[in-house]
Parts: sequence; C-alpha cells; structure tokens
Amino acid sequence: MLYKSIPFLLILFIFGSCRKGDANANKAPNTKLSVSVIDLTGDDRLNSKVRMSWFGTDLDGFVEGYEFSLDNQNWTYTTIQDSVFIFPLEAGQDTTDVDFYVRSIDNEGLTDPTPAYLKVPLKNSAPEASFDNDRGPKDSAFCVSTFYWRASDPDGNETLQKVFLKFNEGSWTEIARNQNLISFLVDTAISSGPATGQIYYGRNSTAESFTIDGLLPNAENTLYIKSVDLAGAESPVDTADSFYLKNKTPGINTLWLNGHVAAVAHQYRGFLNNAGVSYDFLDYGSNSGAGQPVYWDPTFKIILSLYDKLFLNAPTSLFPNTVTGENTILLNYIGRSVEQFHNNGGKSFTTCALLARKIEDLENVAGPFAMENTENENGFTRIFLDSALVNTVDTIRFPKLHPGSIQTGVVPIIKSADSETFFRGQLTKYQGWTGDNVLGTIRRGSNNKISQVFIAVELHNYVAQGSSATIELLIGEIMKNEF
Repeated sequence: MLYKSIPFLLILFIFGSCRKGDANANKAPNTKLSVSVIDLTGDDRLNSKVRMSWFGTDLDGFVEGYEFSLDNQNWTYTTIQDSVFIFPLEAGQDTTDVDFYVRSIDNEGLTDPTPAYLKVPLKNSAPEASFDNDRGPKDSAFCVSTFYWRASDPDGNETLQKVFLKFNEGSWTEIARNQNLISFLVDTAISSGPATGQIYYGRNSTAESFTIDGLLPNAENTLYIKSVDLAGAESPVDTADSFYLKNKTPGINTLWLNGHVAAVAHQYRGFLNNAGVSYDFLDYGSNSGAGQPVYWDPTFKIILSLYDKLFLNAPTSLFPNTVTGENTILLNYIGRSVEQFHNNGGKSFTTCALLARKIEDLENVAGPFAMENTENENGFTRIFLDSALVNTVDTIRFPKLHPGSIQTGVVPIIKSADSETFFRGQLTKYQGWTGDNVLGTIRRGSNNKISQVFIAVELHNYVAQGSSATIELLIGEIMKNEF
C-alpha cells in the first residue's frame, strides 16, 4: 500500500474553510466528496498534484471537523473542506491508484461511520531541467565558467529530489537543488585532458567541499543537466552552449585585464612586454566587450583570486549588461572584487580616466581604488604638449609623463584618506576652474612599499613624441620592483 512507504507528513494540503450544519437530533454526520468517480486509465491519468474537496452535514448539530486517510485506518484531522494534495509515487512507479477517504466529525465528537471514498488514478510526470544560456559563458571562458539553471516538476516542485550536472564525458555530479547560480574553477595545474573543477554556489568566495570531473582545459567544453523526482523519473537532459575553456598559465602571478578595443590593447601589450612583465591576458574590451562575464561576481572575483598582481587599463566608455540592465564603467563592475583582492594582499596598477562623474556614479570605485571622488568644479582643464604629469614620490625612479597630443577634458581626483598623491597634472584651467590637480594616487602595504596605483588618465595617451619609454619605465618600476 502507498501509505506504508510514504509518511503522512509528506502529504501537503492548503487550508480552506469549514461549514457548520444546523443542530437537530443526535445522529452521526454524513460526508460527501465533490467528485464521486474519476474514470481515467492508462496514460490518461491525473498527475500527483490533485485538488480534493468535500463537505459534511449533520441533522442534529453541526460539523466540527474532518479526518482524511489513505487506508481507512490512519486518520489526519483538519477543519478544512478542500486541499491540494501531492501524492508521491514510490520510486520506480510510473502509475498508481490512491485510495482516499474522508469523514466528518460533529460537534459532539461523533464520526461518520461510512467515510466518503474516491479512488484517485495517478500518473507521474517527469521533471524538467534547463540552462539559461543568456546567463552562461559565451564563446569562451577563462579558468572560471558560471551558469544559471532552472528545474521544475509538473507534479509540484516539492517532488523534485535531485539535480545533476556533467561536463563532457565526465560523471554526473549531484548539486544543491536551491543553488541556481553555479561556477566552476578548473584545476589550474592541468593544461590538457580531463580535469576536476571546484564548485562555487551563488556569490560565495569559498568553494564547496566536493568537485566535478570531466572539464577539458584549453579545449571545447559542454555542460549537461538533468533532474530526478521522488518517483525516480528523470528529466530530459539539457545542454548548455559549448564554450572554449582557457586555463591559467602555470607560474604566472600577474593578471592583465584589458577594457579597451583591440588597437589600444595592442599598445598596452607593448608597454608590459617591453617592461619585462609576464602576465595572463583577460580581454573584456575587444569585440565590443563580448568577452565580459554576465556575473562579474562571482566569475571575475574567483579569477582574480588566482593572482597576486593586477594590471588594469579601462576606458571611459560604459559597458552594458543585458541581463542585469546595468550600464556603467568597467571599474564599477569589478570594484568590490578588487577590494576583496586588496584585502587578501593583492596588488594593483590601474589606469582609467573618470571624466566628470559624480560620486553616485562611482559606487564601486571610491574605496576599492585609491580615490574617493572626482573634482567636479566649474569649468574644465587641459594638458598641453609642453606640460606633464609630475610624480611627487620619487623623481629619480618615476618619470614625468608628457602627452602625445593635447589632452582635453582632464578630470583630477580627490585622493582617499589612506592614500598618497603620486602624480599631479600641470593643468591649464578654463572658465574658473579651482579644483586640485591630483591625477595619480598610491596606497602602501605593511612593508611601506607601494601596493596600489591609481592613475586617473589613460596612459596610452601619454606616448610623447612616439616614445613609450617613460610609460614602460613606470610600469616596470611598479609591477616588478614595488609589487
């Protein structure tokens, strides 16, 4: 019998209302089900989520409550007249017939001796599971791939029992049913062949205690999903969009994050290469920003945790996110991840002009980076060819930076309380500008060496007379000698 294998606590019901009859002679109440027969067979049956309704009458009093049962022996008391029941099928069963009894109890405790009865023919419906590919990796992913999935069951989501994921030819791995956002960090020590991956739920910074296998570093990857209900029925397998999984370079501890178009990225590549900096390259600017993750947190946050140093060149343009609806500068997307990176001892060099943005437009910039606001004064400023960014920390080690062309719309910054001024701009001021001229700041680590650099101009605009030597000297001194 079904009731022997399924506790009555698994039967869910929704409370309705109770009817009271008129008191007459002391007679037992009578009970009726709203449906007396369900004549369904074969595949033409009800799913396991069924609404049942009943009522009772009493000629000599009124109905106080009801009891229902699946075996006419064990009863559950209620004061309702209708319920939505979820009748779980036994594992491996596709169909079954459930015996349902209900009886009235009058105000003197007298029970209907002939309970109303209905045989309920059930057929289990297979669950469903699928990926939202708009929220998953696009053509490629770097070390970390993040997915959003859904699972449901026509018989009621309460009947979902398990959800499984599988990479490529790997094994099915069970995951938590309530964790729809999930990220995988591939084993960075493996350059080819099957590898395991750490699992991160939601925006957690700590991986789960179990892993998934079957990932293919530096190759195409496909992720599959399926769900299983309480009856053991499996959903059809859904497939996420395939993507190329590029892995971290062993031994490299510097991440270069590019936010510019390919031509500008080419310039920064020259700066870093000529400065002797070895790096892994993360391109979020080329191809109209197509490589950006949908979920910067956790995707970028986990990637950044793999490195000790970050070099970031970001444009002034806005980056739209079609899923979240955000449209903001790159630094706002990554600011909190960079802050956690700094808190864990990471070091960063950032070059990005902020234009005349207000502090409310810099929600995730002020604080994570070594500045607290922009100088939003009346008027505007320029830097001419005979002017420069002049460093105020060490004039021997760190050079002046002259622009390659007249720089218009230069917006200085207000440094954070825990930072130092690094560069000041020789500004030409117009229309009553009265603000400060700070265009570079630093923070220091516990050893008094520089640990963070923030330069509020785009350094590729400071290649004076076709020579990038001063920029390469600055980058090399910071990235190799200070960091």
